[in-house]
Amino acid sequence: MRLFIAVPIDDINKEIIYKSINNKINLYKAKWVEKENLHITLKFLGEVNQNKIKLINEKLNTLANYTKINSFFFTNLGGFPSDVYMRILFFNIKNKEMLYALSEKINKELEEFGFSATDKFIPHLTIARFKNPVRSPKFDFNNNLNLYQSFTRFLLMESKLKANGPDYSIISEYLLKGE
Repeated sequence: MRLFIAVPIDDINKEIIYKSINNKINLYKAKWVEKENLHITLKFLGEVNQNKIKLINEKLNTLANYTKINSFFFTNLGGFPSDVYMRILFFNIKNKEMLYALSEKINKELEEFGFSATDKFIPHLTIARFKNPVRSPKFDFNNNLNLYQSFTRFLLMESKLKANGPDYSIISEYLLKGE
């Protein structure tokens, strides 16, 4: 199974984000992330043997029990590898310290199962991928959302790659319970 760990985006925020970009999608040659697939990836696990899932679940449940409910904001647009030479278009995140902390804890907890640490975790919300890099793009849609997002849970998800794009399904949900 091809798995990753993610923070889901509230449905109302998905609507607001898509309304902010919907009339611009056809103006840029990009693969836009489908509204239902919007999420923040905490860690990509890759191919995982089914017999490891129970052990992963135990570790992630423990992390959720000690992680506080929090919130963050989606803000301005950004790009990878840079805003000047872009392959990925995303919304930045403000108040992301708890996402950094959780990502680090996930890396430590899953290391014993052979998952290497994520090189440089940068919390973001991907909205598009460009086949050919875009140089110094000037996007004329909502570049400053300041959109509130509650952070009450994270998910273990499966990604099945299909010709028309990935199909995501939730394997497990972890509710934050920390004090």
